[in-house]
Amino acid sequence: MFFSELEACLGAGDLLAQRWHDLTRRLHLTEPEVAALALLVGATLSPLLARVLRVSWAETSRQGVPIGLVALALLDESVIASTFDSPQSATTLLLLGKGPLSRGGVLQHVADGHLRSEQDVFVTEYALDWLCGAPLKHKWVLGLVADAPPARLRQHLAPALRLLASSSPARAVVTGPPGSGRLAVAGQLARAIAPDAGLLLLPLERCARRGALEASIADVRTLAVLTGALVAVTGADALGEQRRAVQDAVVDAFAS
Repeated sequence: MFFSELEACLGAGDLLAQRWHDLTRRLHLTEPEVAALALLVGATLSPLLARVLRVSWAETSRQGVPIGLVALALLDESVIASTFDSPQSATTLLLLGKGPLSRGGVLQHVADGHLRSEQDVFVTEYALDWLCGAPLKHKWVLGLVADAPPARLRQHLAPALRLLASSSPARAVVTGPPGSGRLAVAGQLARAIAPDAGLLLLPLERCARRGALEASIADVRTLAVLTGALVAVTGADALGEQRRAVQDAVVDAFAS
């Protein structure tokens, strides 16, 4: 039912529905996962709905929505209830904080020592903004940084771009000395592979100097999941002995 309503909004040209649809497709979300996300977005935006949910859980003082309440809401639908049959089902993984929404940084579980059903789950700030129609504002969101290449160049690159776009995830190494236009090449790749979202920058050296490598990788991963943007990873050569470990962490973060 939820998917049919989303399709109806898409048919009406709703741009916000397009964002939800694209995220659903990128993460291969099931209907229960999308329904849970919609419930949490609604509870975040509506004080009245949030209060109703807290009252239904008999805890009016808590700030978030417990994952157990999300489970009960989903179980109200007989079709969705059947998805709890397997411990590896999408719904079960969602409730355990191991599904694609959690791995992609869209949802955040608060592991505070309580029983699993009592732990709060939140929609992260970037995800909430994006799913409510706001533009993403981040210093590393570059968008489309390059003009469309000439037709001759597009024809020459088309076979390689099709091959690159068919891999999942798409990966390419752009080499060259400083000032040789590596970021411009990445911009052309983004124009071909992610024309709606463009390019995201992940400057590893800058992140390392700030002591924020792990957080920055997670942030860019979430932004890429939300928008479908191509990520340009730079600065690995300057990391010295850290290089291999950091590169492995980046590959792991964007592997799924």
